[in-house]
Amino acid sequence: MLELSGVPETLTVREHVAHFAAYYPQPLPLGEVVARAGLSGLERRLYGSLSGGQKGRLHLALALVGDPDLLNLDELTTGLDVAPKARPTGSPQRRSRFGLQSPYGARLMRLPGSSWKGSTMDPTPASPDTPPTAPAQRVDRTVIFGSAEVRAAGMHVSGGNLSCVFGSIRLDLREAVLAAPEVKLEFFVLFGGVELRVPASWRVLSDAQPILGSVDEVGVPPALSDASPTLRLSGTVIFGELELERF
Repeated sequence: MLELSGVPETLTVREHVAHFAAYYPQPLPLGEVVARAGLSGLERRLYGSLSGGQKGRLHLALALVGDPDLLNLDELTTGLDVAPKARPTGSPQRRSRFGLQSPYGARLMRLPGSSWKGSTMDPTPASPDTPPTAPAQRVDRTVIFGSAEVRAAGMHVSGGNLSCVFGSIRLDLREAVLAAPEVKLEFFVLFGGVELRVPASWRVLSDAQPILGSVDEVGVPPALSDASPTLRLSGTVIFGELELERF
């Protein structure tokens, strides 16, 4: 559902809903959609004569009429008239076929049995014994005639790509977590340098190709098992340096 729409202003509410319903093989009943969107009594009103809030409710109806399996509602109540705001949403505890059970915008999905559940406002709290999982993130940086320092504290790293031309990059992964048993970090260094800091518990495998450059590790690598979190380095170093240090 979009906050803005380019639908014709010379069609009525009912005509718009019927027109969109024709796009789908099994649309929902027009009367049900109009009622659930809070548009009852406005079926013959031209779109151009609707208030901003009424237009927002029509946009909601157009999103619902196809009976979608997945619905992404961004700021559902934005622009709705003050009085009817609760009408298309209802109580957070109430389940409905449309899943509009929260006054907050959310991504809604239909579960088996045509019941809907909002992914961001389920009233059942998460178990305190189950900490939330941070989303996986990539570490991508490009430096040309400059420098960058990146500290990936708390990140779940899924991979990355470092490009360094006539510059330097310092990447600190000491407080990061690998998002998979093995994660690849790619790099390209030309007349530059990359300094990489990793936890001592990580196994680091290198497929780096130095060309008149160097790939070095500070100190003696510890003996780690194959089950250890693994960071694989892959790339090329030309007239530059890649330095790895464990902490």
